[in-house]
Amino acid sequence: MAKRSPKLALRQSCVLDLSQSWSQGRFLEVGAGIGYMTRLFLERGHWGLCYDLDDVSRNHLRHNLADYGERIQVLDTLDKLH
Repeated sequence: MAKRSPKLALRQSCVLDLSQSWSQGRFLEVGAGIGYMTRLFLERGHWGLCYDLDDVSRNHLRHNLADYGERIQVLDTLDKLH
């Protein structure tokens, strides 16, 4: 993945600090971009769903997160979420 912007680095640091004591579980990330934040949760043993409005971003998500297999699903729509 590309070099992180300062804004992304700060966001990642905050998420890592806030979530360090969370038990592993399922998550949904909306506005996942190309998967930086999604990867943080996957690397901590979580599994779940992610979505982005942009078709190109969703394709990047599928490529960038392929190594996580069935632990992550990239959604094309949010219509079926309850």
